[in-house]
Amino acid sequence: PRAPHVHEVRYQTIINNIREGGYSAEAEDYHFILEQFAAVGHYVGALQVLQEMSHLRIHKTHKTYGLCLMALCHRLQLPIQEADKERMVQAMTKICLKLVNEMWADKIPVTSYNVDLTLRVLKETLDYDAFQKLVRMTYSIDLSYPDRPPLEFWDRPPPGETSASDIRSPPIQQTFSTSALNTTLDFLGRIGNISKLVQAFEVLTTPLPSHNTSSL
Repeated sequence: PRAPHVHEVRYQTIINNIREGGYSAEAEDYHFILEQFAAVGHYVGALQVLQEMSHLRIHKTHKTYGLCLMALCHRLQLPIQEADKERMVQAMTKICLKLVNEMWADKIPVTSYNVDLTLRVLKETLDYDAFQKLVRMTYSIDLSYPDRPPLEFWDRPPPGETSASDIRSPPIQQTFSTSALNTTLDFLGRIGNISKLVQAFEVLTTPLPSHNTSSL
């Protein structure tokens, strides 16, 4: 996993040539490199690119973090020696949560695609507390009571009005996608919670009626 990308030196040379030519590399230049790293699960290189963008104060977007999360997911899909699997999964989960916290701290819009990637990483560690918290804060779904919105969102302020308690929460609740449903069911199946799996499937495949939660 620490082996460099086959073209990593070439990418570094191109970025250096841009600087020596009197220009500045833009976010899209780094996104191109991140796409190549993400495609082969080179998460170490992806994190180095992210760090360089922060150092150069290049504006990062949800796409920047999404490509880093994709690199983590692709690495987990590749063969891992059994002796190293637990250590690697724990390290990647720590990195994943760090990326999510950075997005929330910088108020970068959280897309459903990035959340789906985060859930894929979390399901590898079977950390139910972290998993259900992300589902609750992102989709307004409490896996303990999936048939009603979480209590903390009943009196949620209207869009555009935030308080100190909302800083680390995504500003907009995402639509619960089919991919998110599949990941949730897979996670509950892996931890052996069959009753919760059946409950989630029966409730979440039937959308809740649209209403104003402030009137509950």
